[in-house]
Amino acid sequence: MKQVTVIFVLFVFFHCVWSFNTPPPGSTFPPGGLDWQNCTKPNEYYDCGSPCQRECKTLNEPCRINSFRCVDTCYCIQGYARDDNQNCIPEKDCNK
Repeated sequence: MKQVTVIFVLFVFFHCVWSFNTPPPGSTFPPGGLDWQNCTKPNEYYDCGSPCQRECKTLNEPCRINSFRCVDTCYCIQGYARDDNQNCIPEKDCNK
């Protein structure tokens, strides 16, 4: 009986862990567990991205943050940068 209880508890535990780390079928969420990001265009999700975002105010400057840690978040797609309101806009519109 003790063995059955242990197996049942392990089954429930792994089921709960798996269900929190797997997006539901048909979901637009990327995998990543409790901190999923709903990234819609012109954003895209990276689970191991740079600590620096492409921003209009620092568009032609190198990233000054040295970090070996992965950052999982939404980034602007190629050709876009974040404005002062944290929206991704075309880079050509940054100086307007």
